[in-house]
Amino acid sequence: MRNPNPKEIEAVSKLPAFKRYQHLIKHVADTEIVFVLVDEYGTCAMSEVEGKHLLAIWPAAAYAELNKVGEWSPYTVEPLALEHFMQQVVPEAANIGHLIDAFPMNDKTGFVVSSEELLRDLQAELSNY
Repeated sequence: MRNPNPKEIEAVSKLPAFKRYQHLIKHVADTEIVFVLVDEYGTCAMSEVEGKHLLAIWPAAAYAELNKVGEWSPYTVEPLALEHFMQQVVPEAANIGHLIDAFPMNDKTGFVVSSEELLRDLQAELSNY
């Protein structure tokens, strides 16, 4: 699994949210790993926007690490196998009404999508492999 170099991290971090989302889809489909932040109890990092809970995900550990600030500073970066993420984590999030915060950066929300949209986009990208 290739980690992004510092120049790539800087460039990708500055992209608009939708471009970061597209990067996430391609990278996650390629590596078959998605990254989350988890607390000491194993609960994934969540944010809230307009009363909706958002599950934060990243395409590489380096990006997740950069978001360990504020209330997320004690969290640890956890890789999730894409199959587990798609078959268990995302459906569970959907069942309780959570949305996906794809690739938040610099204390700003990423591209917010429903679980169904995320799964559709990942499956479409995976069909290219």
